[in-house]
Amino acid sequence: MKTERFCGGAMIVTADERRNVLNLFNVSEAARQLGIAVQQMHRDIKAGRLPSPQVRVGRRLYFTRDDLDKLMEQFHGIKPK
Repeated sequence: MKTERFCGGAMIVTADERRNVLNLFNVSEAARQLGIAVQQMHRDIKAGRLPSPQVRVGRRLYFTRDDLDKLMEQFHGIKPK
């Protein structure tokens, strides 16, 4: 089971908890949900065609569920429930 440290080690959560409880998604997870290649997502973020993830936890950046919903609407015209 993969765990991640948040807040300088004060909080340890699994990747599933990060996604399902905290609603935070890394670039790879976001790309998978959007149906695009991770490399393409990185290129689009760097080129400014996509917003970069805004939630910083330690040295990592994450998209929120709202960010992901907006990207899904932008890519596929799918509105969140």
